[in-house]
Amino acid sequence: MRRHTAVFVLSILLSGTSETATAGELDPCQLLTREEVSEALATPARPGVVGGLSRRGAEVVGGQCNYRAEAGFRDQLSVSMEAYPGLDFDRSFALTCKNATIKQIPGVGRGACAFVSPAGFVNLTVRAAGGLLRFSMSSSKTEDAVAAIAQLGRIAAERFDGGGAVARVPGLEAFLGNWTIHPPSLSPRVTKAAIGLINVRDQGPWSLQESDDRQGVLATQGDRFVLTLRGLRLEGTFEAKSELVMRTQGMLNAEFYRIGCGKVPWKVDPALLSGFGSPTRTLPKKPSPDPRWAGLWRGQGQLGGQPVIVLWYVLPGGDARQLVVREREGRLRAKDGKLEFEPNLARRVEGRYVVHDADTLEVSLPSGTNIWKRRPYGARPKPAALRGPCGPRKFK
Repeated sequence: MRRHTAVFVLSILLSGTSETATAGELDPCQLLTREEVSEALATPARPGVVGGLSRRGAEVVGGQCNYRAEAGFRDQLSVSMEAYPGLDFDRSFALTCKNATIKQIPGVGRGACAFVSPAGFVNLTVRAAGGLLRFSMSSSKTEDAVAAIAQLGRIAAERFDGGGAVARVPGLEAFLGNWTIHPPSLSPRVTKAAIGLINVRDQGPWSLQESDDRQGVLATQGDRFVLTLRGLRLEGTFEAKSELVMRTQGMLNAEFYRIGCGKVPWKVDPALLSGFGSPTRTLPKKPSPDPRWAGLWRGQGQLGGQPVIVLWYVLPGGDARQLVVREREGRLRAKDGKLEFEPNLARRVEGRYVVHDADTLEVSLPSGTNIWKRRPYGARPKPAALRGPCGPRKFK
């Protein structure tokens, strides 16, 4: 096989589209299970992603599903099916398998042949009763790649001819991975500026980070503070431990550390900081708060009885902005479009879901309907744009 063909095959394995088959249609990702692909690759695989569907009218007559290992990009598999009405499948199969470098594989479908590339991948073509199946696998861990891909071909052909390649409503497998939710589904009282990040793992355990961004005004008198925000008022006392450390008590019990010039908040996902920044200056002029509060602060403690991370950005005139980050954990169950969220130490929440594509879910809970967007696999968070302000500071 020519080198440009090999590059083309690998580019297919790395690609993906947002299209999915609806219930009752042919679905290439139903030909194999994640566990079967993991066994062939000899390493855990991610859920299959539809890489394209071919339609004739409203009917799906072909498509491709791509799998990648959970770690790295080298180990991957693609499977495509061709069920076009009127296509001469026997002739297409014969043309594919006539090359002398092609190895015939007995006992798979109505016939099968494999090509082993010097570049390190294996291609398999299977003549099934209902059409053609084509596989391409690259694995650095599989001892006998031909035997492994032949076993996949045998399973997929039986499933294809037995009607097992029909799409269904995905269950828990559709939720596995990392997602961005805006606003967070489990917090009906947060503002529109809220962002949620959720990770769902095998068997359904999930962890959620949600942020709530509000703007307001900070006022102080002696050792007392009042932070008036949109829809929220916090008050209590504060103590300056040093120029870099402040402690609050009352509605917010937290210890704050100043974020220095050019530094970024620690242990806060950059995605949660995407819209957070310096407060908007407002008029008329307000009484200035204690000047020691001017700047960017990161606090950790309790708000409303829940553990939180809090960012305060305070301007010398008192304009302030608060970002609260909460972390929650629990378990999720999903089947046939019905959903159960069970947060730890909280009441179970029931709802429904719609899988729009492999990267988009619509989740409806009593708190409202939210869109989940998958965060790309292997994406490294960009450094936070939010950094501590620089410039001279004066302290009392």
